[in-house]
Amino acid sequence: MSDKSKHTKPSNTDNSENKDNFSLFEEAMKKIANTSKEDVEKAIKEEKEKKQNKKSR
Repeated sequence: MSDKSKHTKPSNTDNSENKDNFSLFEEAMKKIANTSKEDVEKAIKEEKEKKQNKKSR
């Protein structure tokens, strides 16, 4: 039964790297949220055209 406590103890590792990665993730999410629907649809359309151009070669 003593094995259980080993897994539930909080780690003593430095979490600053995780926080940095999370803040980068939050920034990306904000950018995505602020992107207008028209811009997204335009980008998707352009990507599809690029793929079709590559296939036709």
